[in-house]
Amino acid sequence: MTIWWYAKDEQRAGPIPDAEILALRSAGTINDATLVWRSGWPEWKALGTVAELASQLPPPLPASSLAPPPLPVEGPPPLPEATTADNSDAEAVLSYPLAKKWRRYFARLFDIYLLSLPVGFAAGFVLAMMIDGFSAWAARPGSEYALGIVVLPVILVLESLLHQWFGSSPGKKLFGLRVVTLRGNALNFEQYLRRNFSLWVSGMALGIPLFNLVTYIKQGNRLERDQQTSYDEELGTRVMAQPISPARKMLAGVALVILVVVSSALTRAS
Repeated sequence: MTIWWYAKDEQRAGPIPDAEILALRSAGTINDATLVWRSGWPEWKALGTVAELASQLPPPLPASSLAPPPLPVEGPPPLPEATTADNSDAEAVLSYPLAKKWRRYFARLFDIYLLSLPVGFAAGFVLAMMIDGFSAWAARPGSEYALGIVVLPVILVLESLLHQWFGSSPGKKLFGLRVVTLRGNALNFEQYLRRNFSLWVSGMALGIPLFNLVTYIKQGNRLERDQQTSYDEELGTRVMAQPISPARKMLAGVALVILVVVSSALTRAS
């Protein structure tokens, strides 16, 4: 099965399989002049010139039928220049399957638990120094949820910095995930930060208990239907799943369980 991207309103849409792009053509959503692209091509091509798709398309409408307006002459905006090494890496990444919801969820959970340890303790120390009675309040049951809501955006900023410095977050590296653009290129700091804050709102409901469960289910259902999460679709990003061995999967699962147990124990002790 070939995965395709297509131009829509001067934006790149996709990825979608053969059957879906043919369905869009049959419905009139796109036409023979629509620019399409797949991994391995050096440039975009008009849909009507792609033999592997054209052979499956229905015959053209009579000449008297109204033709849809063509895309602007200049076509979609050009992509940034990339080195040969960048192109090779991008093509390799695009050959990976899209990540499923549980792998994405566990990688995100690992990052949050790992980064919440230094951020949470630092925030607790500073707030205890600044606010009288904070320590007594923090000892009350349920206070950890409120503190978690406060530190969550800080955790997301820190994760964005780690991605900028090391090319990935700890959780995504452990679970073999890559967050890339539609062309398979790595996100820069600004793009990754924008994605994290869109995730914070649309995927985590600002960290508010119960509300975040609703958004988790909503975004997970989209992934189960082979759609993108709303924030990835909006920003033109994709999460690709690099093949990893069963031993690495087991190691990642054990590491996550240990991290959750240690974090919970430290939270209770504090």
